[in-house]
Amino acid sequence: MADFCEKLTAIVHISELPPISKFTYLQPLLKGEALAAINGLALTEANYETARDLLQQCFGRKKRIVFSHIQELLNLSVSGKTTADFWMLYDKLQTHIRSFKTLNITGAEYGVILTPLELSRLPENIR
Repeated sequence: MADFCEKLTAIVHISELPPISKFTYLQPLLKGEALAAINGLALTEANYETARDLLQQCFGRKKRIVFSHIQELLNLSVSGKTTADFWMLYDKLQTHIRSFKTLNITGAEYGVILTPLELSRLPENIR
């Protein structure tokens, strides 16, 4: 979600577009809980800021974002035993690590717990 918020800010929020146009761009980008959070808001200039505030309150909290990444890491597993499967796992891990860096969370903070956990999911001959 942090990546989405950064993209939205860079592309839409800081643009010179009027707020109603920004709101028009925002709505189709949302789904699930995020869309539900702003359901019922009429497409008006004032409601663009209301929508941004609601989304920030619901999804912009650092702890919630970190928790989401950790949940995804806990659910990671190697789907097979081919080299491609291991590269896919590596790519997924790197995505979360980059997100942690963006949130100013260091490997020292998450590595102590997540490294042994992820290693335990690998086949013994790979560890």
